[in-house]
Amino acid sequence: MSPSGVPARNRLLKLQRRLAEEARREIERSIDDPSGSLQRWRDTYEQATMGKLEPISIEEIA
Repeated sequence: MSPSGVPARNRLLKLQRRLAEEARREIERSIDDPSGSLQRWRDTYEQATMGKLEPISIEEIA
């Protein structure tokens, strides 16, 4: 991996950790209150990534 790819990798790992933590919390909340859990997950994802869910190609990541 080139040095220029390292910050992107670190950012991706940080985002993955945050999303995993949020997903665990959402699962716990969904057990107590299953209504509206998908919308809460989408809202959490948008906050974590600072943007809407949009499909991208593998080439855009590499």
